[in-house]
Amino acid sequence: KEFYHSPIKYAANKNNQEILNLLMSQEQFEIEEECFKDCKKLKHITIPSSVVSIGRNSFVFSMIYLP
Repeated sequence: KEFYHSPIKYAANKNNQEILNLLMSQEQFEIEEECFKDCKKLKHITIPSSVVSIGRNSFVFSMIYLP
């Protein structure tokens, strides 16, 4: 069975900050549900104003804490 991983999920799992920044610099961007789930390598993220929504459990079991 094949699993689809979005580009942002793939970049987060590889801790590729440059790709994350590029993807989130789009005019309108949505952080999908469970997008950063289990991304233990990712230690910080800057969420720009271009992000229009953040899906449920986007950062569950990751090293990212959102207040």
